This record gives sequence, structure tokens and C-alpha cells, in this order.
Amino acid sequence: MRRLHCRLLTQKTRKMARKRRMREHKQVFRVLGAMQSAYYRNEERRVWFVTLRQDIDVQELTFEAYMNKKLVKAPPMAHLKIGSKNLAHLTRLVSLLRK
Repeated sequence: MRRLHCRLLTQKTRKMARKRRMREHKQVFRVLGAMQSAYYRNEERRVWFVTLRQDIDVQELTFEAYMNKKLVKAPPMAHLKIGSKNLAHLTRLVSLLRK
């Protein structure tokens, strides 16, 4: 009986911890989910994603977000630059320019 009680308490504690973590990091998971659905559909998009990660602004934002476990703000021009590169890749403008 005591073992069962401890197991239930542990499950309840884990469930509460997961719920709290999801609430704290919901925005991060939402952004990561959007990026995954956009860039992991096929091999060509995965390659584009790798080229995006070579950008210094992306590297700085990724490092800060990883260290702080939250989305971080960068100078507006950095966000604009990253956003325009994302759009160029997703609309295949980049692949047309490279040919």
C-alpha cells in the first residue's frame, strides 16, 4: 500500500511539474513547433534551415534562448533580417536567386 501511495504521489508531482513547465515555456514550444512544421517537411527545407543557422544573428538568439530557456529579444533589425531570410527560404526565392 505504501509503495502505491508513493508511486501515485510521484506521478502527481511529475504531472504538476510538467504542467508548470509547459505553462512557463509555452511560447518557446509554439515557435519551435512552427519552425519544425515549416522546415522539416522535406530534405530541401532542412538544408535551407541549416543555411539559416549559419547567420550570426540567428546564432546569438539561439544561444541566448538556450541559456535562458526563453525567447529573447534582439535589435529590431536583427529580427527583420532573420524574418526576411525565413520568408525568402520558405517562398523559394533563395533557391531561384542561387541558380
